[in-house]
Amino acid sequence: MIKQRLVPLLITLALSVVVLVACNMPTASTPESEDPDKLYTIAAQTVEAQMTQSAASQEQPNEQPSTQPPDPDDEQPSMYEEYQDLYGGDDPIESEAI
Repeated sequence: MIKQRLVPLLITLALSVVVLVACNMPTASTPESEDPDKLYTIAAQTVEAQMTQSAASQEQPNEQPSTQPPDPDDEQPSMYEEYQDLYGGDDPIESEAI
């Protein structure tokens, strides 16, 4: 008789222990708040690593760049003229307010 009552009690107790152990019981300690600067640093390092990997995977050109300085007689457009060519005749300083 004792054995018949003890077995279901032990099974119930064992199942209760398994259920309680399986649960992630919250602790009394408060979680650490993350510093926003630390998160920005981690994000920047991730982007830097991705850019380094993509640059390393690109094929390197076989042709060596010219070491000759540009001829001073050649007319080079100013940055303002390049801006006008790309975006029209608007003044870049006056066209957009910050």
